[in-house]
Amino acid sequence: MWLFNRKSRRKDEFELEETLDSETVEVDSDSDEDCYLQISEIITDHNQTVKGLLENYFEDPRLLLEEFQEDCDEWNEDSELLHEELMDDYWLILLLTLEKESYAKRIYWRDNVETVMKNLKQLKKLKEISLDERLSHCNYQSLAEFLECISMELQKLEIIIGTFELDDENVLIFSMMEKRMGKFNKLVNTIEKSWKQIS
Repeated sequence: MWLFNRKSRRKDEFELEETLDSETVEVDSDSDEDCYLQISEIITDHNQTVKGLLENYFEDPRLLLEEFQEDCDEWNEDSELLHEELMDDYWLILLLTLEKESYAKRIYWRDNVETVMKNLKQLKKLKEISLDERLSHCNYQSLAEFLECISMELQKLEIIIGTFELDDENVLIFSMMEKRMGKFNKLVNTIEKSWKQIS
């Protein structure tokens, strides 16, 4: 799982239009912030592992930068901002592709446990796992406690748990399987095709 933060400062051409407004979640009270920090603490330790896995998965994100530089006349004028936007595009394409292929699922950190469980069960690989049975011994009163419990169970199955930040406003959770990563090779081709279509 990733704790995925995104700020809707611009509308990406390839972003699903209907999700723009619904994804805006702001921390508006101390209790909400505490909840976010508690959930983040559970899965943050795996941050670098996840980020490294994704970067290697696409082979080399610098290829996107090189291609973008060739086509963009404004690159030298504001390269830092363009670099940031391009890396946002890179992560978003990757995550949307994984989501489309049912290897990733978007879950709001404010969702209740029932909603989170329902969404997790829709993932391709998690359909093979009886989550209800695996979590029958868990006692949880909050989403944070539920995620702590499920993260331990999923790690036993070699499912990676981690976080990274794309931007700094919306808090989302994604899930992806580390087990048998070879099966994800076909997604690389999909991502490469997606990039060529928008570049």
